[in-house]
Amino acid sequence: MTSGEPPDDAELIAKLASLDVIEPPPGWVDRAVERWEQRQQPQAAPPRRRRWRWGAAAAVVVAAVAAAVAFVPRCGSARHDELVVAVAHRGPPDRAGGTAVGDTMTATARVSEPHEELRIYRDDRLVVRCPGDAACRRDGAKLTVALTFDRPGRYQVVVLAGTSELPEPTPQGMTLDLLQASERGARVARQPAIDVR
Repeated sequence: MTSGEPPDDAELIAKLASLDVIEPPPGWVDRAVERWEQRQQPQAAPPRRRRWRWGAAAAVVVAAVAAAVAFVPRCGSARHDELVVAVAHRGPPDRAGGTAVGDTMTATARVSEPHEELRIYRDDRLVVRCPGDAACRRDGAKLTVALTFDRPGRYQVVVLAGTSELPEPTPQGMTLDLLQASERGARVARQPAIDVR
């Protein structure tokens, strides 16, 4: 046979016959089967401390979801046709492209509950209450308020509606007002706040 050519069958058989016979270590089959079976089994349970942490985290998540579900029906966001807020600019918008002092906001609420109010808060303090304010108009099931922004601040339009008497506004402001209203079963609807500069 010349160099580079594959050996023929007889030559290959002769080389194989000249190799030493090496026996594998005893028990190798059992160990191989055992390793294969371990890989087929599901992972062992995590240590007890890790299970406790996962259980606590799951309990917190479940509690948060339950609280959100309980809170949303009573204090949800407005449907699109329930509260409409529009801003008319008196002049060009401020440099940031937002709402400026002198612009006028018109808020219209469609309500159908025995007790209802449209309120406007500036920096969490009540500035307009409808009905009750001179700027308030009622047309059937609609309450409308037009408010010209006379100072900068964050304005929030809120509608409260329910079957029982609504609580009076508090000196503490919007957060407490909405909490008390929702505790009495009132529905709270609002639009995103408007920042006036």
